[in-house]
Amino acid sequence: MIDFTLAKTKHAMWGLQLSTYIGSDNATPPASCLTSYRQCKLGTWLYSDGLSSYGHFPKMRDLERVHRQLHEMAQEIVTLKQHNQVAAAQQKLIEMQTVSNEILHLLDRVNQKFSELR
Repeated sequence: MIDFTLAKTKHAMWGLQLSTYIGSDNATPPASCLTSYRQCKLGTWLYSDGLSSYGHFPKMRDLERVHRQLHEMAQEIVTLKQHNQVAAAQQKLIEMQTVSNEILHLLDRVNQKFSELR
């Protein structure tokens, strides 16, 4: 089982790392921003126990979809930064915040559903 509070904290830290990278002159993006949506901690859980055990819950499928979208946006942001399109990267980062907030909301909803099952 996943620790939802820890997952939300790590998610926030991930977003902060990406934001810091975009706002700095650091030439190397944080490795966590390049990690596949299947290989990060949340993705590892989703594609092992999460979906196999709880994939019948609609919010779990939503979480999977939005999580994948978030990683795709992050990779696009990193690519923009690497091509010196910082303003475009910053704009995409602002757009990504909505998706990031949706992840937090879905984590809360899934956690609530799991709590009801216990």
